[in-house]
Amino acid sequence: MEKFIKAQYISEGIPPGPVKGGTKEGSKDQDDKVPEEKGVPNFWLTAMKTNEVPAEEISKHDEEALKYLKDIKWCRIDDPKGSKLEFFFNPNPLRTLF
Repeated sequence: MEKFIKAQYISEGIPPGPVKGGTKEGSKDQDDKVPEEKGVPNFWLTAMKTNEVPAEEISKHDEEALKYLKDIKWCRIDDPKGSKLEFFFNPNPLRTLF
């Protein structure tokens, strides 16, 4: 679980621990200011491109979509035995293609 929390902090900029001041950090404050983008830009795209196994499979077309990738979650499945990856994307103009 600790590795997930660290990955979430790196990819989304959400620090671990309790919420400060009763609102989630990064949400709009009383002045309705737009929150700053937190985390590492294009974190998952960069992580995949620097790993030789997925890097070989990523095309230029894939790169454009992966720029909007927010999170990847892994879970175990029992029937059939194995695992699955769930990909979560930020809103993006490519979403209408699916």
